[in-house]
Amino acid sequence: MTDTTHRRKPDPTGRFSDRVSAYALHRPCYPEELFHKLPGGVFTPSATVADIGCGTGIFAAQTAPRVKKVLAVEPNPEMREYARGYLASHGNVEVLAGKAERTGLADHSVDVITAAQAFHWFDRERAAVEFRRILKTGGSVLLVWYERQTTGDEFLEGYERLLLEHSIDYRQVDHRNVTPAIINDFFSPDPVGTVRVRGEQVMDFEGVRGRVISSSYAPAPGHPRFAPLMTALEELFDRCQRQGRVMFRYDFIAYFSGEVTALSGGAPK
Repeated sequence: MTDTTHRRKPDPTGRFSDRVSAYALHRPCYPEELFHKLPGGVFTPSATVADIGCGTGIFAAQTAPRVKKVLAVEPNPEMREYARGYLASHGNVEVLAGKAERTGLADHSVDVITAAQAFHWFDRERAAVEFRRILKTGGSVLLVWYERQTTGDEFLEGYERLLLEHSIDYRQVDHRNVTPAIINDFFSPDPVGTVRVRGEQVMDFEGVRGRVISSSYAPAPGHPRFAPLMTALEELFDRCQRQGRVMFRYDFIAYFSGEVTALSGGAPK
């Protein structure tokens, strides 16, 4: 049975309204290796792609050169406006207001649905119904994340401790709460394909500061926890930096299925 406990979370739409610039500037892009390892039928020159929860347009910008059309759907007005400017140079991208549960797209109008670093915010049951509605028969769904590594060196481990100590609701909203069982349930009864690649992000202190601020669970400037977090972050950076830089390491993971009938959630109501 589909897990519906996620429905008790508050509406996340506005969580990034005051973090748009930090998100756009300091979140990683997706490695080319990830795209190369995907099945050849996912992104084709004739495909129309719906990128759901497109944010500032990072994944849509990397998808656009590979396909015919990208419909970038984003519920947050501030992020959507940034995406329009960021993606303006891609003539095959249209940025639209909408959300995973109500995209506003036409029935059976897209060949591929993508959700990059966004699926954990969705109402999965309602999103599954909507995905079936807009996806063409035989279309593909691609869910993508990057998981920041939390062990392996002093900086990665220290950064994780700072988030646990100073963040607002890190444990509650961490996308790693979306377990393999949840992914399998969403695509059930079809098996789920997986691609995993490693990536890195080398940053100076301003980059690390921006990376923290880009996270919705981190306290924003003016919050009582913000100054202590920044002080501890600078101390950690000073201990770990080499030539003024530290390194984030990521696992980039893509889950995919090619069958529209595989999406769980029952018939539309």
